[in-house]
Amino acid sequence: MAGGRRSSPKARVRSANLGKQVYERASVLWDHLESLRGALTAAVNAFNKAVGSFETRLLPGIRRFRDLGATAAEPIPPLDVVEPTPRMLGGSA
Repeated sequence: MAGGRRSSPKARVRSANLGKQVYERASVLWDHLESLRGALTAAVNAFNKAVGSFETRLLPGIRRFRDLGATAAEPIPPLDVVEPTPRMLGGSA
């Protein structure tokens, strides 16, 4: 009620419809964000598994070749495990 005026019934209906529409859109976006968070977590877990496999299964053989002098390339640097997890969605609207 700006300036002491009351809104018309049509304006109240439009406001209610707009509020409902915005809430529905926010709900859809929330679902997308939850899905994306799960996909990011899965990607980080897959990366960490690949790093672990590389370090335990492949790198020891590569090092044996290096020790035998059978490499021409630079040493392979270590890969760091990705630790950060996606931020949890916090609001309950």
